[in-house]
Amino acid sequence: MVATRNAQLRILVADDEPMIRRLLQETLRLAGHTVDASESARDALRAWHEGAYDLLILDWVMGHQSGVEVAARIRDHGDPVPIIIMSGSSPGTDRLEGMGYALRFEILRKPFGVTDLREAVKRVLRRADEP
Repeated sequence: MVATRNAQLRILVADDEPMIRRLLQETLRLAGHTVDASESARDALRAWHEGAYDLLILDWVMGHQSGVEVAARIRDHGDPVPIIIMSGSSPGTDRLEGMGYALRFEILRKPFGVTDLREAVKRVLRRADEP
């Protein structure tokens, strides 16, 4: 689904930290979006299989499986859904390119503010709209 900037989005947020998950949910809901949340990579994959999302926001580190691994599985299924990966560390772009994921998701570095989140959403949706 191609989402326009002002459209209400259906978003899946996955983070194993309850406070971050709740803050993201509330921030995105206040922006007018429908938000589901998962506390693990496994739960995120299950939710993705069961629902149609316009955007995924995944934590890089979630227990035994990373958000990058979740993104890879979703891409392996051919789903071009826009994805934002949140990272508390600073993974190098050369590492991501070596993994074959360059420009296939947006990286949002923690800590970030509401404006940073909004800008990341705009960038990833704009990139998804490009041919």
